[in-house]
Amino acid sequence: MQEIMDFNIAVSLEAATATLVAEADCPLGQVYGTSAWPRPDELRLASRPLGELLFSRLFPGAVNGLYQRCRGRLAGGPGKLRVRIRAATRATDRAIRDLHSIPWELLRDPHGVGFLALDHQVQLVRYLNLPALVPGELVLTGRKLEILVASASPSDREPLRWDDEHASIERAFAGSTTRVKLLRRATRATLFAELSTQRYDVLHFIGHGNGPADLQPGTVLLEDEHGLSQPVSAGEFAEMLQVTRPPLLVFLNACSTAELAVQSHRDLASSVAPALALRGIPAVVGMVNLVYDTDAITFARTVYERLAQGASLEAAVHVARVAVRLGQSDEMSWTIPVVFSRATAGAAPVPQVAAPAPVHPQPPAPSSRDDRADHMPNTTVRDNNGTIINGGQVGQLTINHKSNP
Repeated sequence: MQEIMDFNIAVSLEAATATLVAEADCPLGQVYGTSAWPRPDELRLASRPLGELLFSRLFPGAVNGLYQRCRGRLAGGPGKLRVRIRAATRATDRAIRDLHSIPWELLRDPHGVGFLALDHQVQLVRYLNLPALVPGELVLTGRKLEILVASASPSDREPLRWDDEHASIERAFAGSTTRVKLLRRATRATLFAELSTQRYDVLHFIGHGNGPADLQPGTVLLEDEHGLSQPVSAGEFAEMLQVTRPPLLVFLNACSTAELAVQSHRDLASSVAPALALRGIPAVVGMVNLVYDTDAITFARTVYERLAQGASLEAAVHVARVAVRLGQSDEMSWTIPVVFSRATAGAAPVPQVAAPAPVHPQPPAPSSRDDRADHMPNTTVRDNNGTIINGGQVGQLTINHKSNP
């Protein structure tokens, strides 16, 4: 069995000084460090310099040292380092919102092999801190897997190649006991009826979406009885999925379903993908921005092909990012998918450490599937000399199936 080493990074924001506090926890020890919170003008840098800046802020000093030790431990073998980014338990609502508005999928180690999300040794995922408990292992084995593919391509929006995407999902599970059902031209009524009368392990949505804006929540676009757009808000969509046992995985292959407009909404629940995770869906895949139809189909096809082979969601998403980058329609397409997951039952919080001295950052310098664009860190080390720490364990979603005899 492939070794997975978890590298947990819990982030909090010292608002008074715009300081990012990163607490790292892995089997090799615990450390923390501080750096300047990324400024809005810095977030407008090109992908490579932005990725390297974000790496320096999330892995300041001793945190980077521990990360490199973990990589060294796995070097030369098939093991993977799962980097899990989440808010610290003491983080404010603002800090949680601001944390998940940063494009961490662009993290780039300037002295490593490049972008972490494309690194064969790394699996990168965002985790949400929730009081609700979930099973320790989100593994679907030994039974028939039920997948609902719901498509909506309203006539007043750009048409989508939903049939190609549906066919690719069916091919991925061909010859297995997994059942893939298609709900064409999904409306509020038909989708609700399907979800309230049948139990599905996976809901895959093909359609258009919007991010939150002007204090309005994000939406997915279903169809009305005339085939026109019917917006469903993040909260409404989450409620629709909770009428029976919710799916273990919701895959939103629609633009901006994971977008976070920091200036125009109050919390994570205003965006569709995090809203579903906050309501109890164990794993949610969403799109943080506009996504081309071709890239969306490539990403979905690759994810399901890997899941059908027994890979974890994190591993499947990693391979799918690489596949999108090789044939992408846009330079940044591989960064658009975002994975949200939730902490598992019995998870111990990342151990808290004494508050570090504040760091004073430099002042700020003067077809798609959518409906609408040097600071030295201060670090402190607290290491346990190799004692294994079981902190913040999170379940791994793996989909297995049995072949027909």
